[in-house]
Amino acid sequence: MAKFKKASKSVLNWKKKKWFEVNAPDFFNNKELGKTITSDNELLIGRKLSSNLMMLTRDPKKQNIIIDFEIVKTTGQKCDTRVCRYEIMSNSMRKYVRREKTKIDDSFLVESKDNIKVRIKPLIVTQYLASKAIQCELRKSVKQWIEKKINESTYNETIKNIILGKFQKEMKDSIKKITSVKTSEIRIIKIEEGKKQFKFEENLDKTKVEA
Repeated sequence: MAKFKKASKSVLNWKKKKWFEVNAPDFFNNKELGKTITSDNELLIGRKLSSNLMMLTRDPKKQNIIIDFEIVKTTGQKCDTRVCRYEIMSNSMRKYVRREKTKIDDSFLVESKDNIKVRIKPLIVTQYLASKAIQCELRKSVKQWIEKKINESTYNETIKNIILGKFQKEMKDSIKKITSVKTSEIRIIKIEEGKKQFKFEENLDKTKVEA
């Protein structure tokens, strides 16, 4: 009589695993970012993945921007995410700096309306060479404007406006009286690790990010 081999523990554990669909936040129209597998959906919370912004918006101008997502919730076999980092790739930053212009950058912490602490790194490039006094005034004004803007907005609102470019445009408008500005960008914005935890919002703003 034939003898049947007992299935190995590793095979049995694999069969218990399920595939989960990972989706971008509402303002990306919940586009699928990929799939992941696990036997316990609780283990997915906090797992991160990256995507090129061009792939999400179909806008070639955004090919140098990387978005990091973090899984914050699972429903059935689908995972909801938040944006935990937005970054312009360093090798693309050279195009912003030219002769006869002044680059002004900064890095500081600021807290959103819904108590999320983020590190933000703005970049300003003037149309012409700027004196030390003008540089100091620009850096101070940009920081004050960003702090006020983020303090009055939820984290998701801020991220959405940066992705749409609205945040950068308003930042540029806020300092145009000081001197002519060629470039106004956010190089990096990311959630500060180890700070207050993000509270997942059930009803996110339904405005979509479109190409």
